[in-house]
Amino acid sequence: FCPSLLSLFATMGLMCFVGIGLDTVRRTAGGMVIVVSIDETAHFFVNVRLASANTGDYEKSLRLTLRETGYPILFTTITLCLGFLALVPSVLIGWVRIGYLAPYAFVWALIGDLIFAGPILLLLKPLGKGRAVTKEKSALKERKIPA
Repeated sequence: FCPSLLSLFATMGLMCFVGIGLDTVRRTAGGMVIVVSIDETAHFFVNVRLASANTGDYEKSLRLTLRETGYPILFTTITLCLGFLALVPSVLIGWVRIGYLAPYAFVWALIGDLIFAGPILLLLKPLGKGRAVTKEKSALKERKIPA
């Protein structure tokens, strides 16, 4: 899940640049950010795979996936950012830093998913060269999942 690593490296780079060290609270929050980031990336990739099974074309699949799952990923990121920003007025400096760092990481995860995941898929073509995944396509028709 390459796009998920973008948020990790961006956040750790910022922490190193600013001089914020790792303690137990920030490591725990970092773990949460990584899990959510990977979850959003997996959600994106699974939907691309399902769309590819229906369309057979990477570009159409990416457009369809961005249209259908881009907004939920965006709103999840906004909700998480607002939730962690609620920690900023805390009197504990560790929680204040998490209140700033977690939204920063979530925004980088969003950038990784919505901007970099598509070109990575177009470049690597992990599902084959522009062909539909016939087993999945037949499985989708049996389960009656709309395209």
